[in-house]
Amino acid sequence: MKNIFGYFLATSFLVGGFVSSFAYAETNKKEFETFSKIISLSKDIPAGSIQLGVVYEPNNLTSKKDFNSIKAIIGKKFKGYKHNITLKEITPAEISTNNTPVLFVTEGLSNNIQAKISAQAKASKALTVSTDMQCVEAANCILGIDVSKGVKIIINGKAYNDSGLRFNAAFEFMAKEI
Repeated sequence: MKNIFGYFLATSFLVGGFVSSFAYAETNKKEFETFSKIISLSKDIPAGSIQLGVVYEPNNLTSKKDFNSIKAIIGKKFKGYKHNITLKEITPAEISTNNTPVLFVTEGLSNNIQAKISAQAKASKALTVSTDMQCVEAANCILGIDVSKGVKIIINGKAYNDSGLRFNAAFEFMAKEI
């Protein structure tokens, strides 16, 4: 536990100003590792095995590439800090049946699809996360992670407050709220 708080304290100093990015890049291992550490601070996602719902549009090249990147990182099972993470493929047409505690929104999805994901996540009390900062800006994702220039952990205050989800104080200290 001591190591994770050291990590978060170190990264909190790297959390810079929020800069919107319109260039898409697939989720990388460092972003996914950061995500796995963040969910360990959730009061609503108990330690152990969890299924991560990865929402992607099969006909959208950007979304499909991001999905394939996440799928490659997870493999059969990704061992995170407190969670063993397995992947559940979810298309926008399947979002209404979500029962996963976390929805990872792939890059390149339309605002309309992101809004549907957000509504379902709120109804099922699921955390929404993405490396697509536009999703966070639009309050369609609660959590955004960007490691392109240092570690940036962004939280949309409105989406977070509306979700009813809770995190340890360490998370709220290290995340930059927009």
